[in-house]
Amino acid sequence: TAVGGAITVGTVAATDTANFGSLTFNTTGAVSVNENSATELSAVSTAGSLVLVSAGAISDGAAGTVTVTGTTSLTAPVASDITLDNGNDFGGAVTVVSGHDVVLTDINAIIVGPATASDDLTLTGSTITLVGATITSGSVVDVLPGDATGEQTYLGPVVLGVDMTLTSLDTGTVTFTGTVNATTSGVEGLAIAGNAVFGNAAGDFVGNTAALEFVT
Repeated sequence: TAVGGAITVGTVAATDTANFGSLTFNTTGAVSVNENSATELSAVSTAGSLVLVSAGAISDGAAGTVTVTGTTSLTAPVASDITLDNGNDFGGAVTVVSGHDVVLTDINAIIVGPATASDDLTLTGSTITLVGATITSGSVVDVLPGDATGEQTYLGPVVLGVDMTLTSLDTGTVTFTGTVNATTSGVEGLAIAGNAVFGNAAGDFVGNTAALEFVT
């Protein structure tokens, strides 16, 4: 715990070794952690911003939660999952540098992008705002035997913060369970490389439908 101060652990991978059975941090400042093994966030963690690099999977365990008022950056190996699916609250944009199956759940609105998952990506929030231009899932060659197909699933209404390209490098489907809103000022379009399912019967794509492009 560092009230108002920064927490930095294991940031020089060549000389620092950090291994935690589980991890909890509490500060209004910046948190930067580079762990040499899998990372489990337990109990209640808070930070002003978060950079988390793990040599294994990243998870919030059975009951861990994380609240970050600023930006979050997550990095796991391409064969390791990122699962933060409890009552988390990401105030700023969440960047996923790499990971296998990536699941992010926010009890409020969530801002995501760019993001890269070597298998499936699932985002949940009261509103899901996509930024960073690209969201990529799947891989040309399966990272692990039995991998799925690079699905992208958006569980909540989506808002395009910028022009976006959503790409499945396999045969995965990009699935929207709510509306997709492209009316933000300056946003010209959404390009989807892969199959797409729009699941909201009330309106689906909100904005200029000419801005919706399917790339083969």
